[in-house]
Amino acid sequence: MIAITNKYEFSGINKDFISYIHSRLELISNDDSDFIEAIDSGNPRERISAIDDKILERRLMRNTEYKYKVTNVKSGDLFFEFEGTRLDFAKFYTAENDSIVDVGYPDDIIADYRNGIINDQFDEDRIPAVEAIIERLNAFDKDDVVIIGSGYESALITNSLDDIDQDFRIDEKSLKNLSVLSIESLGYTIEATSQRDGWSRLYLVEDGNRVGQVDFRSNNESIENVRAKLRGDKEFNQNSYLAVGIETLYATSLAHSMAHDRISPEKITALVNSLPSYAKKEYENKLDGMGGKAESVVIPEAEHFYLIHAKQFSRGEPVLFTNEFVGTERAFKEYLDDYKPQVLKIELFQPEFVKPHREIEKIIVAYKNHTGNKEQMLETVKGFDEKALVRLEDRLKDEGIDQKKFENDLNGKQSNKLKMCYAHQKKINPKERYIMNKDTEKDEIVKDIESMGAYLVVKNGRFDNLSILIISKDDDLIGSVKTPSKMKEAYNGNKYRKFDYRRVEDVKDILEGKSQLTDSPIDHSLSLALKEARSILLAYSYKNKTLPMDKIKEIGSKFDDRSIFYLEDRLRSKNISTDDFQRDINKTKQSNKLKI
Repeated sequence: MIAITNKYEFSGINKDFISYIHSRLELISNDDSDFIEAIDSGNPRERISAIDDKILERRLMRNTEYKYKVTNVKSGDLFFEFEGTRLDFAKFYTAENDSIVDVGYPDDIIADYRNGIINDQFDEDRIPAVEAIIERLNAFDKDDVVIIGSGYESALITNSLDDIDQDFRIDEKSLKNLSVLSIESLGYTIEATSQRDGWSRLYLVEDGNRVGQVDFRSNNESIENVRAKLRGDKEFNQNSYLAVGIETLYATSLAHSMAHDRISPEKITALVNSLPSYAKKEYENKLDGMGGKAESVVIPEAEHFYLIHAKQFSRGEPVLFTNEFVGTERAFKEYLDDYKPQVLKIELFQPEFVKPHREIEKIIVAYKNHTGNKEQMLETVKGFDEKALVRLEDRLKDEGIDQKKFENDLNGKQSNKLKMCYAHQKKINPKERYIMNKDTEKDEIVKDIESMGAYLVVKNGRFDNLSILIISKDDDLIGSVKTPSKMKEAYNGNKYRKFDYRRVEDVKDILEGKSQLTDSPIDHSLSLALKEARSILLAYSYKNKTLPMDKIKEIGSKFDDRSIFYLEDRLRSKNISTDDFQRDINKTKQSNKLKI
């Protein structure tokens, strides 16, 4: 077993591997070494995959350079311009501001504060306030650049530079194309050269060696202009031949990384899945040519977002805090094996809930400490979906904050007022219900939901999504799921992409039985959303005892693996033991799959 700590203590591993680990750790900050504690047996590639994934994230997030313009709001005059990373700009912008005491990444600042407590750098009566600042810092993303103002109890803590000086507006623009940044984040560089007959060439370079290439039409653009665009000195047209060439070169870099074990297969799989279809095909072709196989890409395990509530003693006093973990169930169990603080409670969410959770915690902390911009808080809450609003309601209750007062404080004198609708308050207009016509041929899952005494309402959601609300017989909101309203269907003659669309009316027709689900990708997504809705309702019925156990068994016996996954996820998020649930429905034919 290897134990990699901040002090770099190793046992049971050869010196060459230790040297390699050291070389990788030099690419990431010291706080990230906690991410790799207690890496168990396995081949070297598996052992360092966590390190490589972290390097990949840090390169892209922390080393990206931007062009900043700072403008006087009142006069409209340009104050100054700056090029560099977010951290560099934040330090430069606040350098002359005496009210700013710290600028950096949350974990770095927290480490400094904790060391200060250990080394008696703070007065005894200041330590609770410092611990409170640490707790507020935990609400930020690890890659946020955080600015801390003077004072302890009332210190300004923000990741928004606009909060520093309201007299100036800051405009930020990335200097480089995203695909160029992605290639560089993998450790490659790009060379551009001219070719004959109106063509140019991009080389993928690793340690000075050209390991791949892509040709593209130059449209008589000079090679100097191309190089300037790659550097970020000039605008990048996303619909140009150059943009397609860069995306294709990115696919080549992923293939090369897979063929030479440079990055973990799981990470490459996730990156390949985000490529457009033509680039995915290029990836497969390049991988084959490099002696690899596209099918060797490992399908990643399902990931969850775990929120750990823990307790640790400092100077004999208990300190309560939370830690976040996003990963597979297996990785989380390994993480807990070496988790030092006392675990009080673990909450489980979908991975995409990380950002809403952090936004909610920022709002709670700012509201309690009478800091932050309430207009910004209001806009953030307006953007929450139903799940985030339910979570916000729970957190307000946890903190003893009156919901009505919170709503009124955020609204203030705003003309576009927020009307917060919590789960127990939200009522649905009866006209929005679909017709429960027993003569129509409805989907079996919809029939199950109706048989449990609930119904579904379809609404337009954010971006290209529709929201399906699960409503109780008393018109209370139980939960919601999302399904896409627009999805890529196929290529048409290798030229035009065909899309499938689902309007609110289309989904209502399917729920009413007026039309049927097909085998198209967009209907497959709708089918999964209905399965998730049924699982949410079953967990709700079990927790609130709204259905007899025989009925719950009957519905549960129809669940496939995907439905069971949704159900298990929902039970955990509501702190319901899957063992208790399994014992209660031990006659359900699929119940053994709920074992953890």
